[in-house]
Amino acid sequence: MTSSTIFSGVSPISLPPAATGGNSPLTLRDMLFFIRMRWLWIAATTFAFLVLAGSYVLTAEPTFVANTQLVIVPQVSGSEAQRAFAEDAFIEGQLEIAKSSDVVGGTVTALGLDTDPDFVDQTPSLQDRAKSWLMGASSEPDTASQEAAGPGPRDAQPQQQIEDGRIHDRAVATLLNMMGVRRIGSSTIIEISAAASTPQQAVDIADTLARQYIQKNIAMKANASRQYSEWLTRFVSEQQRGLAEAASALASFTSTPRDQFKLAELQSATDARRTLYENTLNQLTEAKQRITYP
Repeated sequence: MTSSTIFSGVSPISLPPAATGGNSPLTLRDMLFFIRMRWLWIAATTFAFLVLAGSYVLTAEPTFVANTQLVIVPQVSGSEAQRAFAEDAFIEGQLEIAKSSDVVGGTVTALGLDTDPDFVDQTPSLQDRAKSWLMGASSEPDTASQEAAGPGPRDAQPQQQIEDGRIHDRAVATLLNMMGVRRIGSSTIIEISAAASTPQQAVDIADTLARQYIQKNIAMKANASRQYSEWLTRFVSEQQRGLAEAASALASFTSTPRDQFKLAELQSATDARRTLYENTLNQLTEAKQRITYP
C-alpha cells in the first residue's frame, strides 16, 4: 500500500545563509531581504512623517527677523592691553543695558505691544489665576467688612492696574524671547535683532529697541552729569567764597604794604584761587551742557 500526502497553500521562504563563525559584513542581499520583509512598516512610517511635516508647513506661521546694528565708541585710555580689557567690559555693559527691563519695557509701551492680542495672550495663565485666588482667599476676612459697607468705586481701579501690570509683564517676557542682542566679533558693533509674524512689525520692534537703548544711554549720561553738576555747583560756591576772602586779604595788605614776601604770597594765593574757580566754573558749564545735550 502506498500513501502520499500533498501540502498546499504554503510558500517556501528562502533565508540567507547563516554565518559560519565571525562577524560577516552586511551585504546588499541582506538589506534587500530586510526591506522586502518590512516594506509595509517603512512605507507607513514615511507616510506619517510626511503628513506631519506637510501639516506643519501649511499651518505654521512664518517668522520674520529684522536686525539693527549700532556702533559703540568707548572712551578708554591706557596701554593697549588695558584699552582692550576696558573696551570688552564696556561692550558687555552695553549689551546688558540693551537687554534691560527699561529698554524692553519702553519698547512694549511705545509700540503698544501689551494691548496687541496677536502679540501677547490676554488671558491670564494658570499660575496667575492661582495667585489671584490665593490673594483673594487671604484677603477675604479683611474685605468682609468692606463688602458689608458696600463696594467702592476705587476698589476696581487697583485690581485693573494689577491686571494691566501682569499683561505688561507678559508682553515684556514675550519680547525678551523674540529678541537678541550680540556683539559682532571683536568689533565695537552690537546687533539688535527682533522676530515677528510680519516684516513691518519686526522692523518696528528692532528700530524701537535701538531708539530706547540710545535714550537709555542718554538718560544715564544726563543723570550722571546732573549729579556731577550739583557737586560742582557746591564746589564753585566754596571756591567763590575762598576767592573773595583771598582778594579781600590781598586788598587789605596792599593798602599798607609792609612785607613784600607776604604781599607776593597773598598775590600767588589769590591767583591760584582765581584759576581754580575759573576752571571749576568751566567744568560746571560743560556739565550743564551735557545735561541738555539730548
